[in-house]
Amino acid sequence: MLLWWWVRLHNLLQLPAFIDEGAHLQWARLVWRLQPFHGASDGKLLGIWLGAALWPFAGGLWLLRVAGLLLGACGFAALLATAQRWLGVRAAGVAAALFIVVPHAHFFERMAVADAISPALLILVVWSSLHALTGQRTRTWAAICGGLLAAAVLAKLSNLVFAAIPFLIALVWLRPAAWRSQLLALLKVYLAAFILLLPVWFALTLVHSDMGFDLLVRKGPHTLAETIVETGKIVRSLPSIIAVYWTMPLFALASLLWAAGLAGRKRMALFCGFAAAAFLMLVVTRSTDGMFESRYLLPMLPLLALLAGAGAEQLLGAVRARAQMLLALVALGAAVPALQFVWLTWVAPQQLPLGAFPDRWEYITGWPSGYALRAAAAGLAARNVPVTVVTVDQGSWERLQAHLPYGSQVSAVVRPLQEWRAGILPPGMQRDDLLLLDHPRDDALPQQLGVSLSAVETYYRPQREAWVTLYRVQPAP
Repeated sequence: MLLWWWVRLHNLLQLPAFIDEGAHLQWARLVWRLQPFHGASDGKLLGIWLGAALWPFAGGLWLLRVAGLLLGACGFAALLATAQRWLGVRAAGVAAALFIVVPHAHFFERMAVADAISPALLILVVWSSLHALTGQRTRTWAAICGGLLAAAVLAKLSNLVFAAIPFLIALVWLRPAAWRSQLLALLKVYLAAFILLLPVWFALTLVHSDMGFDLLVRKGPHTLAETIVETGKIVRSLPSIIAVYWTMPLFALASLLWAAGLAGRKRMALFCGFAAAAFLMLVVTRSTDGMFESRYLLPMLPLLALLAGAGAEQLLGAVRARAQMLLALVALGAAVPALQFVWLTWVAPQQLPLGAFPDRWEYITGWPSGYALRAAAAGLAARNVPVTVVTVDQGSWERLQAHLPYGSQVSAVVRPLQEWRAGILPPGMQRDDLLLLDHPRDDALPQQLGVSLSAVETYYRPQREAWVTLYRVQPAP
């Protein structure tokens, strides 16, 4: 646990705020203005509420990320407990080690995005379902499992698929002599989740929120032909995702362990293999290439770690001590590229080999990343003079706010395009205010705004493919 905490927390702010993190931080702050449901339109509430509970104003971005890691720590503990109870001590060690070093988990768990807490919630649902459906105190554990299932849905609406986990566990661990009690426990799990979600649903209907269902539908294909085409595109992108977020040596080692785990035919291994495969199939068939993100695959990771642990238990139990030492050395060698990835997240995330598009563009070089905006916030704060910075889009304003020191003399405001009139400053904007534009995305905006601009300062993102410029604004004569 301590190793996981250190690896995840070290230099946590090295990567600047991604566009989604800026929005989540702003929504978390609005909770303190009694506006807790801003994330509902995206189907994301739990991470925002957790961040709000830590008073995300001074050091807001760090606190928002730590809020996610607090839940991640609970998930990691559940991973250890599940592996040790149902697979063995060695399996728990291997599953934990793999989950700590795999770049996919490490990179995204250090970000405050809804997908980052989904793996923790999945393994918590698995852990509590096993207790509810195979243990003695079924009523208590059914309530806990239902609560965790409700939390998963509130974290991200697409986590509704986690509702299948208790049912699958009931099938895999079915005891013919106790099937009635297992069925009753299963019904209690779903009843508890329903009761906890009902008041949230009722509150969201009062504020006329679509609860993210509309976005969920729009992200997926709508016809069989579109499903086939889009699935093919996503499947072809998977090898590059594996190469980046697993590294090929680690993936090869994990594949060997997965094969050994499935060959051992333990219930836990078979459950993890089937659940991971089903989740992968669901994600790739219900997404479109333009909307698919590598982070959507994160919930598979605890299942794959458990399956690898089962394989390690199988292999290590069949060989002598010398062979075990050799396997440990092979595993250490296979983990070297992944450890290099982890090191870069600590010292130079702009050098991470994320691939050209979309991940490197989103998180490092393109306008959705926080690079350049963080530098602009630091440069403005260093002037130590009152200044107002105006942005035209919400995303730039949110990320600039995320990086400005709490109580700074720099005031950031957003003036949407519809507030501008040709040649006239928007209401409330003064001549001394600075306008922030993100290029090349905003290249056409000066002409649309109908004002004259003179550049004050420019801040570049890595590789200089995109940059942020602060301007003085002169109304048209």
